[in-house]
Amino acid sequence: MSQGDYNIQNQGFPAFRSDLNSTLSAINSSNSGTSRPSSAVAGTVWLDTTSATTPTLKFFDGTDDISLATLDYTANTVNWLDSTVVADLVNDTTPQLGGSLDVNGNSIVSVSNGNITFTPDGTGKVIIDGLSHPTSDGTAGQFMKTDGSGNLSFDTVDLTNLSATNLTSGTIPNARYGTPTFDGSNLTNLPSGGKLLQVVTATDSSLRTTTSTSFVTASNTLSVDITPSSASSKIFIIYSTAIYMDSNNNRIYTTLYRDSTNLGDSSRGLNSLLIGDNDLCVPCSHSILDSPSTASQVTYQVYIKVSGSTGYFNTDGAGGAGGSITVFEIGA
Repeated sequence: MSQGDYNIQNQGFPAFRSDLNSTLSAINSSNSGTSRPSSAVAGTVWLDTTSATTPTLKFFDGTDDISLATLDYTANTVNWLDSTVVADLVNDTTPQLGGSLDVNGNSIVSVSNGNITFTPDGTGKVIIDGLSHPTSDGTAGQFMKTDGSGNLSFDTVDLTNLSATNLTSGTIPNARYGTPTFDGSNLTNLPSGGKLLQVVTATDSSLRTTTSTSFVTASNTLSVDITPSSASSKIFIIYSTAIYMDSNNNRIYTTLYRDSTNLGDSSRGLNSLLIGDNDLCVPCSHSILDSPSTASQVTYQVYIKVSGSTGYFNTDGAGGAGGSITVFEIGA
């Protein structure tokens, strides 16, 4: 790497040869140096070697140096800097394609939760997979439709043609439920009732015991919460468990509470079983239809008691345990 003055003097041969070799060396090394060569004139290209591993190729315009590219000796790459020959899209604020963009199996992504915006010029359209999208938003409640020729647009649902005739002409069975009517804004006389609105279930995998002769929860056995959609809804409840006694000829009772209200008989509950053999594990299940008359959350829970001794609930008699409760909301 060297620089020369590019001025070969009229001199003797040895000095002439030395001067010539200096000039040729400067040409051969692209005028390499840590500063612009003193011989530079407008149009001189020189290599700034201030950085030994990433020198910069510069062009002298007669007044200033213009940086053209950096040469990465480690990666063996040329990183162009001038906007007219830029290959680095990060530094080009208005890049243009000379042909179609082939993502080559990759994706167009953003960082930092950024949006990806497509904005055509003037009357241009965004066309994705042959479908031409509208360039402005519709109004609240509108939907997007196609004209069948690849053009999408926003439109409003047309309710003007709705009528009792249109609604019941082979599409809604009205013999059982009556004929729906339309008053211009509301549909009335639609079929209702008997609809399953929601189902909530819970399981209890813990073995429960009690010696209480009054109804208790036995450590929160079999409990489920439900919030009815309407105060007129009915709730159908079914629970299933298994019971066992540690002594013969004792009775086990189960009942169901809605919050603090016993839905069964105050003394016998909903289910009463006399266990005559303490080696016997007995299935226990019951169902009931309730009208809570509220749209607020209610809790349905199984309560238990015994006539004496110790009762076991959620047991299979062999060390296993399990029970379930399921509630169904039925529309009125």
